[in-house]
Amino acid sequence: MLISLCIPTFSRANMLAELLESIIDQQVALDLFEVIVSDDASLDNTLGCLEAYQAKLPNLRVLSQSNNIGFDRNCLAVAAEARAEYLWFLGDDDRLELGALASVIQAIKDYPDIAGMTLGSIDYDSQLKEITGIKFLPPTGLMHSADEVFSAIGDLLGFISTLVIHRETWNSVCHEEPIHHYFKLYVQVYIIGKVLQRKPLWLVFNHPCIGYRSDNDQFIKSLGWYDRLAADVVAYHTISADLFGVSSKTTRAFESRIFNTHIQSRLVNGKVQGLVSGNVKKVINLLQGHYYWMPAFWLIGLPVLLTPRFLILNLRKFYQTFIPFSGAQRAKKLSENS
Repeated sequence: MLISLCIPTFSRANMLAELLESIIDQQVALDLFEVIVSDDASLDNTLGCLEAYQAKLPNLRVLSQSNNIGFDRNCLAVAAEARAEYLWFLGDDDRLELGALASVIQAIKDYPDIAGMTLGSIDYDSQLKEITGIKFLPPTGLMHSADEVFSAIGDLLGFISTLVIHRETWNSVCHEEPIHHYFKLYVQVYIIGKVLQRKPLWLVFNHPCIGYRSDNDQFIKSLGWYDRLAADVVAYHTISADLFGVSSKTTRAFESRIFNTHIQSRLVNGKVQGLVSGNVKKVINLLQGHYYWMPAFWLIGLPVLLTPRFLILNLRKFYQTFIPFSGAQRAKKLSENS
């Protein structure tokens, strides 16, 4: 068996059903893959949903956690049950694009020695109906070290649905490294760093495999906007510093990518949604403490925090409408060519 589709889930039965339907639609031979879902003591009808789908997906296995163990531990739990050569983690609110599973299986056959791969994705609205953006990804090709991966595409390692990882190497890291120190929503990023130090060959697979549901961050709802932002800042910094050294070239490149993607996006979205007010001073102190050395903090991050909301709304609309390399414009081009 080549690939295990590993789905950690919590209280998203309807969205999980959409994901499972997209797996059924792949029409790939059942002996090539398996589906494992770990339910983290959901409060809705997730287990009932999964029971119904076991008749439609004969290779679906279900784990049911008796108590909520949190996202990181649930990722580890579902991976521990896998049997295939590679793990493909899937967010329970995303979906597979048509033909994605066959494409990934073929990529594994074409590149048999890889530690894993990062897949292309398409951003949709919160209903997975309209395309809203395309995440930047280099052309399909191999990267040959942890430093190269974290420097060039490290910001994408937080999106679990775009990650395929060699199972045996993943398991060896989990058994031999102090991964419990990194249960801060991004344990997979630390594990991938260690996987790459042991097996330094990573594939960038620039093919649209994942439909990503935007504006649906479960952790903003549970943590609040400021604590969700702080989780990104602190967790990514800690992981990179421990893997590569706090002042290393790789850590600086990685943190620049994090700031220019995740952090700026959270700042703009928080500003647009009116979530920043009351937190401005705290946010400035948080970001300055980590990114004071970065010109983008002073030239973009700080002005976003201090600029009135109505101006941010208009500037974002201008960027999405007229800047050709924006995600919105790449999405528009994709829609026109499809």
